[in-house]
Amino acid sequence: MRTQPACWIALLLLTAPAASSAAPNHLDVIVSQDRGLTPTDVKAIQKDLSKLPAAEQQRYLSALRLDPRIVGGDPFDIATAPWQVALVKGYAANRYQFCGGTLIAPDTVVTAAHCIDNPIVKNDPLRLDIVAGTAFFGEGGERIKVKSLAVHPQWNATNLDYDVAILKLAQGSTLGRPIPIDSDPANPPMQVTVSGWGALSEGGRSSDELMGVTMPLVDAGTCSSPESYGASITPRMLCAGVREGGQDSCQGDSGGPLVRDLGPNARLVGVVSWGEGCARRLKYGVYTRVSEVAPFILAFAP
Repeated sequence: MRTQPACWIALLLLTAPAASSAAPNHLDVIVSQDRGLTPTDVKAIQKDLSKLPAAEQQRYLSALRLDPRIVGGDPFDIATAPWQVALVKGYAANRYQFCGGTLIAPDTVVTAAHCIDNPIVKNDPLRLDIVAGTAFFGEGGERIKVKSLAVHPQWNATNLDYDVAILKLAQGSTLGRPIPIDSDPANPPMQVTVSGWGALSEGGRSSDELMGVTMPLVDAGTCSSPESYGASITPRMLCAGVREGGQDSCQGDSGGPLVRDLGPNARLVGVVSWGEGCARRLKYGVYTRVSEVAPFILAFAP
């Protein structure tokens, strides 16, 4: 879950449950301008949130950390990443993409828990569909309904540990191609590739076209150093990127694939999870380590 662009924050609050009494007037302005957050925006959003009940405030504050995108990458043809899917709102006719996912079987998608446990989906499979088989999520490919979903039983929305979920589709994808998961630990030195339709820069617009970037894995010691993420990195997390920044996932890529050996021998090693900003120096992208949650995944797609 990356720092959110303004349009995502606005969407979360504008789709607040009926019990919410606060009207997030300031957020209407942000949506209409489709721009990044300023300090003034942050203060206004905090003011809006303060009007909500305490429990609801925490729910939204957790959700606001959602969502990374591709920075420093290149356009990807869907043939390069045929396992890539987009998560879109199931209750809207248009294809509003808010997260990514990975086909691991024709009827099974791996994504991030925070893409499911949030105010948009509300852990309800009827509230999301997936789009597969296209590099342009807004057109082409196939849109498939979700039959059921499961979030890892140890998912922790506070520290984002065990950030993984499974979607079972109402029918198998015919245009996408599943990717095997890698049950062996992925460690440096290793080059990995992340893909998605997220923002092309921190706070920027998302991409209509699938993007991807290849970068190195980062050892746990470096990623958990004080100047990086310190004690926030758990054994279920994997870091990737370059020290000086410039290559990363960003808002909107959450739930998408981190892959090793791109090509016929590709394996899924990570799920886009969180990070501080996008492509910042020493602030690497953080991914759910697939090898650590493999038993949960394989229970749904043996």
